[in-house]
Amino acid sequence: MVEFSLPRGTMDFLPEEKAQRRYVEEIVRKTFESFGFQEIETPIFEEFALLAARSGEEIREGMFTFVADGVEYGLRPEMTAAVCRMIVTGKLNMPKPYKFYYIGPCFRYEEPQASRYRQFWQAGIELVGSSSPAADAEVITVGAKTLENAGVTGYILKVGNIGIFRGILEDAGFDTEDQNRIIGNIDSIMSTRDKCQLIAEKAKMEVEDESYIKTYLSMLYDMQMQLISQGVQSSFGEYEVLPSALEKIPQWAEKLPKALEETYRAIWIADGVPEETADLLLRVSRIRGPRSEVMPQAKELLTGTAVEKSLEDLDEVLTYLEAFGVTNYEVVLGVARGLDFYTGTVFEFDFPLLGAQKQVCGGGRYDKLVEEFGGQPTPATGYAFGFDRVVQSRQLVKDISVPEKVDVFIATVDGSLDRKAIEISQNLREKGYKAEIEMTGRDLKGQLGYASEIARYAVILGPKELKEGKVMLKNLKTEEQTPVLVDELSDALG
Repeated sequence: MVEFSLPRGTMDFLPEEKAQRRYVEEIVRKTFESFGFQEIETPIFEEFALLAARSGEEIREGMFTFVADGVEYGLRPEMTAAVCRMIVTGKLNMPKPYKFYYIGPCFRYEEPQASRYRQFWQAGIELVGSSSPAADAEVITVGAKTLENAGVTGYILKVGNIGIFRGILEDAGFDTEDQNRIIGNIDSIMSTRDKCQLIAEKAKMEVEDESYIKTYLSMLYDMQMQLISQGVQSSFGEYEVLPSALEKIPQWAEKLPKALEETYRAIWIADGVPEETADLLLRVSRIRGPRSEVMPQAKELLTGTAVEKSLEDLDEVLTYLEAFGVTNYEVVLGVARGLDFYTGTVFEFDFPLLGAQKQVCGGGRYDKLVEEFGGQPTPATGYAFGFDRVVQSRQLVKDISVPEKVDVFIATVDGSLDRKAIEISQNLREKGYKAEIEMTGRDLKGQLGYASEIARYAVILGPKELKEGKVMLKNLKTEEQTPVLVDELSDALG
């Protein structure tokens, strides 16, 4: 007999889990709609060329693809590209700015691990048609309010502007493709810094931490050996990865981010990036902290350069963000994001209790994407939550009470009253109550035991009571029983 198993990197949701997800989903919808966003839906697959156009290399390589009618398609790894395609092809007859939201599954072929799946859900918003810094601030505010309304406290909000990196590289003569590659390297450096900091804070290194460091050490060894063999660099000093490094994993937890910096710096210089530009990129990536400290430091470093405007834009977004009442943020100039289409403001929400996969939300401004997909020049900003991670975050900080399956269970003393049970249950459903009747032939004791697990109330039908036009209403929490007229049952349920 063939044995089947759950596809790797996917999840089943049983009723209790699904009820929790649905509850959070309703919070997300209400919060999005309170800011004027309207729900849309796009196909779960699009032409591969569309999805790959401005995705990062890691995402492009991790797409599920198939060919139909001679066209290569991909299962969507994120939603923004599909929204832009809809805007370009949909002939929207509505005023700008467009304020859309969506909730749905996405797919990436990557190694499954805690809080990281091959099928996962995103919930996001896109504000299209406004270049105002107030639009960026509102989008970030919606993210903060959504987490707060869902009961997710203790998140960390990081805000930056990717235009700073783009401006530095453009000033050095690099086109968008080269910019995306180098910014992708910076994104790797930033995630490695965060990951290694988490590892350092643990009392004991876990197996997955060792695996993470080993993977990066192997990658760095190959990169460094290639650079040395090509004569690009003779040595990386204390940050050179030797074969013996795999025997000294704990020591490398602290050194790994710096080793990655030095290696990418050498690669950039070999590719024609001036040394002073490479050093400036790394210096900027390290600047983080409160606005009052970061902005003066950044202005001193960048005033008079091509990126001064991006810094001013960031400062203005922060001013609007505080006007919205969001003040618990950190300015992190190294926020780079893993997608190629960002042009200005970028931000991330982290929830540290999730561990390595702590990012629950990320987004930013993408002013060129609609035009690149064939539309008119259109400014836009947005983000997506990892919906699964929001649900998991909520479970970590909040005592989750699962709502009852139904409001009332109709129990009968014997099977002769089944038709009356159906009649009463139908009447209650028409009045908005969730009702269930006995389907398995259990005796009254068995019915009430089942009812106590799924319902708030039990309605007990007996021949004597029904002759008087009454039923027995039992509160399954307090065990209190009260005779109630059938015609007044819905009022008694409250």
